[in-house]
Amino acid sequence: MNPTVQKASWRSPVCAAALLGCAVLILLRPDAAAAGVKEGLTRCYNSLIPALFPFLVLTRLILDSGAARLLGAPFAPYCRLLGIRSREAGAALAMGLLGGFAAAGCSIDALYRRGEITARQAEVLLCAAAGEGPAFVISAVGYAMLGSLRQGTALLCSLMLASLISAPLAARLLTGRTGALPPSTAAPAEAARQPDAAGLLVSAVSAAVETMLRICGFVLLFGLLCSLLIPQGAPGWAAALAGALLEVSAGCRAASLLEGLPSLLFCALSLSALGLSAFAQLRALLSPEIRVLPLACSRLLHFPLTCLLLQLFLRFLPGEETTAAAAAAVERLILPFRLPREASFFLFLLLAVFCSELVTRTPLRRKKKDV
Repeated sequence: MNPTVQKASWRSPVCAAALLGCAVLILLRPDAAAAGVKEGLTRCYNSLIPALFPFLVLTRLILDSGAARLLGAPFAPYCRLLGIRSREAGAALAMGLLGGFAAAGCSIDALYRRGEITARQAEVLLCAAAGEGPAFVISAVGYAMLGSLRQGTALLCSLMLASLISAPLAARLLTGRTGALPPSTAAPAEAARQPDAAGLLVSAVSAAVETMLRICGFVLLFGLLCSLLIPQGAPGWAAALAGALLEVSAGCRAASLLEGLPSLLFCALSLSALGLSAFAQLRALLSPEIRVLPLACSRLLHFPLTCLLLQLFLRFLPGEETTAAAAAAVERLILPFRLPREASFFLFLLLAVFCSELVTRTPLRRKKKDV
């Protein structure tokens, strides 16, 4: 029997049962389902679009304008350690460390589609670059949830260093995989032609809008699932563990309700595991040839490394009391390009309409030229 057919033979009943169970839960708990979707919309409106959308536009502009080679130069030695010779790979790594896993996925996929890196190199680079950004770890988790900028800073340093350590090990495990470059679909003359500044901006905004819509869709879906699958009266550790497996924010919120060291460790688990929501978003952002399984396997080593490094950073980082002035200073440092949420939300909607009109009118113009 064909392995694909055999795999589908058991997968279809499991998926059907899971979908039926979700439908039953939605019918039995409509209030919880509505609350989960509302919470997802609130998160998109309050934090995701204001913080991530401008960064996605900036990321695409950097990669398409040729500035990626200059910005990625400091990370070139580390990328060579991963077996990646592309000069632009360092910029994708920097975008992931600063902007989070969504920016990492967009940057790496753009490099792969342009033939700068192979599928195997993209998987290795994803292990190093995918994670949560400094704004979320320090400001949201450290200050808002744990009430300590020191713990947030220690978490960020531990997570980043664990990613940089685990990626070379993942590269050695992927030595047997021969990743190929993507097939070129563009004509040679069209590929050699460089777009002007207006074309770069339109392309960057269109890609950022499409990416943002996908991300928000998964945020709504997993907000619904978290609200349905995590009961209100569940023990704190169970809610934190379930949240860590489903969605990072839900896991960190549940972990912050615990006391002492378990609260910090469950936050580290949520941030290290990333959750099914992040993996689903990456799967939607990446080309089919780029697998997310190596990233999931690297997380098995990533979490123990994070815990070990967390103890070291907490021992050497100076202790301080979290104050409003210190929090404001950190927010000015890590959120310099964040737009007001109302302005960014309506700007996002306006650009979405603009890109939709642009896409629908382009085929009509081409047909007129052909005639």
